[in-house]
Amino acid sequence: MDFCIVGSDDLHFAFALLGRIRETYPSNIHQDYAMLAKSWSDRVGAIAGYGGNVGYVDVNVYHRRSGSRNSRSHFGRWLILSHYEFSPIKDLARDEQSGVIYLTNKRRFDLDFGARRIEAIQRGVVNYFLSRDEDNRRMIMMRQMAGMGRYGNAALVVPPQHQPAYPYPSMRRPPQFAAPQRYYHGHFY
Repeated sequence: MDFCIVGSDDLHFAFALLGRIRETYPSNIHQDYAMLAKSWSDRVGAIAGYGGNVGYVDVNVYHRRSGSRNSRSHFGRWLILSHYEFSPIKDLARDEQSGVIYLTNKRRFDLDFGARRIEAIQRGVVNYFLSRDEDNRRMIMMRQMAGMGRYGNAALVVPPQHQPAYPYPSMRRPPQFAAPQRYYHGHFY
């Protein structure tokens, strides 16, 4: 899934197990992206029996490494790829020695437009990941603690740039777990 330069590879993977990857990307995405996704999905789906060999555990998994939910812009990131007509086949290259995948060298393009388009894709991707604000630990911790009730019923003030553009479904709060008391050499600790 090296062609997922703005994310969604986890969603692609989950739907590929069921043979339904077409539901994970917009219809206006470049045909090369759709072709690579479909080809990869066919291989994964066949191994997984198109859902026949897939099970699950009925739990919620919470992770805090992707920035706040409001700043991830799951729908806006597709605009970068569709607007600049990102083609993984033409626009990505792999370094032979390290295996690192990068946007193609701008000097390979004879036309000025090609180089400007690659630079625009690069700027769009970098700005997208910066806008996720993943390193803002204070904001992430405030959100976690507010969700767990540490701040009581006080409303959490969120800066305007973090306001969602569309309503999110309400999420269930993670359960509060209390560690059992430990008994060691006649004392609780």
